[in-house]
Amino acid sequence: MSNIEKHIVSVDLGTSKIAITVAQVEGNDVQIIYYKESPSAGIRYSGVYNVSQATDALKKAIATAEEELGIKITQAVVGVPKYPIRTEVAKQAIIDRGECTDITSEDIEELKSYALSTYPNINTDNEAIFGAVAQSFSDGENFQIIENDIVGMTSDVLEGYFKIFIGKQNDLKKINLVMERAGIIPIQKFFTADTTAKSVLYESEMENGVALVDIGAGSTSVSIYEGNVMRHYASIPFGGKNITDDIKNEAEITEKLAENIKLAYGACMPDKLLNLSEKVLHIRSNNGDADKTLPVKYLSELITARVEEIIMAILYEIEMSGFADMLRSGIVITGGTAQITNISNFIHDISGYKVRTGYPRQLFSYSGCMGLSETSAATSIGLIQAAKYGINCAIVQEVEEYNEEDNNPDEIIIEEPEVVAEVPAEEKNEEGEKVEFNIVPSAREARYGKVNLVECGEATPTPGVASAEAGKAAVEALEKAMADLKGGKIEAMVTAPISKETAQGENFPYTGHTEFVAANAEGEPMMIMCSDRLRVGLVTIHIPVAEVSRNISKEKIIQSLNTLRATLKADFGIVEPRIAVLSLNPHAGEGGMLGTEEQEIIKPAIVEAFEQGTLVFGPFPADGLFAGGGYAKYDAILAMYHDQGLTPFKTLSPDGVNYTAGLDIVRTSPDHGTGYDIAGQDKADAQSMRNAIYMATDVYRNRQRYAEMSRNPLRHYERDKGRDVSVNDLPEIEEAL
Repeated sequence: MSNIEKHIVSVDLGTSKIAITVAQVEGNDVQIIYYKESPSAGIRYSGVYNVSQATDALKKAIATAEEELGIKITQAVVGVPKYPIRTEVAKQAIIDRGECTDITSEDIEELKSYALSTYPNINTDNEAIFGAVAQSFSDGENFQIIENDIVGMTSDVLEGYFKIFIGKQNDLKKINLVMERAGIIPIQKFFTADTTAKSVLYESEMENGVALVDIGAGSTSVSIYEGNVMRHYASIPFGGKNITDDIKNEAEITEKLAENIKLAYGACMPDKLLNLSEKVLHIRSNNGDADKTLPVKYLSELITARVEEIIMAILYEIEMSGFADMLRSGIVITGGTAQITNISNFIHDISGYKVRTGYPRQLFSYSGCMGLSETSAATSIGLIQAAKYGINCAIVQEVEEYNEEDNNPDEIIIEEPEVVAEVPAEEKNEEGEKVEFNIVPSAREARYGKVNLVECGEATPTPGVASAEAGKAAVEALEKAMADLKGGKIEAMVTAPISKETAQGENFPYTGHTEFVAANAEGEPMMIMCSDRLRVGLVTIHIPVAEVSRNISKEKIIQSLNTLRATLKADFGIVEPRIAVLSLNPHAGEGGMLGTEEQEIIKPAIVEAFEQGTLVFGPFPADGLFAGGGYAKYDAILAMYHDQGLTPFKTLSPDGVNYTAGLDIVRTSPDHGTGYDIAGQDKADAQSMRNAIYMATDVYRNRQRYAEMSRNPLRHYERDKGRDVSVNDLPEIEEAL
């Protein structure tokens, strides 16, 4: 049993779990002897974002398997991330095969390799081909021939049509790096959407038309099969973890406990809970805090609202595929979220399709392995099957080694203009390697995979020293970036901190970036501080505290609420956000004793906005809402002035992002200032800047998706209840706090 050649090991890197599967092979007999799920780390949307964390988690999972089996694992097959992936269609032909002979499987593979090697629509600097699936073949006379039929036909012509799946090079590079650091050779990578399908779908389903929906923790994939061929693939950047986070925030418990509650008591359709509808979960605290209660019916309402959001995104992708009317076998769901009670019935009621849960088929014999019959094991079993039988879903393009620190090649080649930046010796990354920059005259000449710089100004700043020269250069850079953004040369703008003192002047009469952006873009700007934990919007921004009271009005608060709601829906993908509004005065004015703004301005604005459809509550005293943790119940907080919102935000979220909402452009920035006192000392934390870049990318993509969904809305389906079930209970819940 210690002979590694007689074993197949698969690694399924997921957002919430890492699954290790080991199969023993004797001739044609395959027996799965080990399957175990371990906690994951460093993985988001099923892709690696923190190599070190992911490596540590994989090492622990591998070590456990080795100890239990008494073997040394040195190689494995692994799945590729299922988000984000775009699809393309390639058509290639071998016209002259030399003579009219029987077409073989080798000919098919040759055609496939040729199609992929000559496919023009891939950016080789940052993209890689994740996989390819043959759609149909032709022998020059007959068309729409499937692979099983074309093999054995006699012809001197072979033509093929392939669906090509293209993802990010870095996603593959980081998988390679994680496996390498864990001491594992990734002998083959597979497109997991296809491997999962092969383990749960029946041939009749794939022939008649079926949508396989894999609801993972971090992302959801939709694979559509018809005529035994994958015809469409799409990925959605949310899944079961969003449900877990809702429970975690609502009950104020740990993520692990929230996940366990979801799996044990999670259910859709609260009106169908029967004897469970009156049950209440009592959550005992181990840290001295008061015990909590969570009604099972309210838990179901919470889950149902989030699941409906996921379902609508799935149905949108099905509609966009062009195969919505061809799914005679309906929808098959897999993944951990598929285990939620009533989810199949809920999808059926909304979509009209027949729906079943996809459990792994008995493809191999098992030896005392727990969990292999669950939906969450479908991908792992599919990987074993693909490795053993060579299912046509393997990665066909490998990539260069991943440089974790800067992701830049040592040599920079620039065609027009031919310029390479001179880099001082001290400009090195953390591994001591020189970092080189690509200097371009404008953003239009920027190259993928490079650190592109557009020269602005002639300043030679001294780190940590403010100067008028540096301020002028900063303004010029900002103006150029804005011009490129408005001109469509770039898709989003991330601004670094600016010295308002040195930047302000006759040519820059603004108090900050936000005001400048607002003056040069369309829309009503709103400053929102964002993190995974908290979002805070501001009614007033950069004005003296003494002027706050006279700068707030009922109309301005309603406008701010409308802007905040719109951006949460379009830019952050929240179906119907819940918003809390802070008071202006201590203790919310104490009934007018400490100020009347709450009674005369803020509360009337809340009432009117609520009547218009916004789920808004308050006004709440800022100290009580943040100190008591009540902020976690809301998707965003609306503060009256700068420090009221930003002080608790920066305390709770030190690596947050400043986002300018309400505009026709996307702009983010770190949530901190210039930090002159630590400039040039290698003390600055770059995480907030990284997060700002990530958020700008996410917002741009979310906005595109929302715009597309708004342009092409799905048909309206009849439901038992015509609105979000949580709406009815929210006011009552708030009164009980």
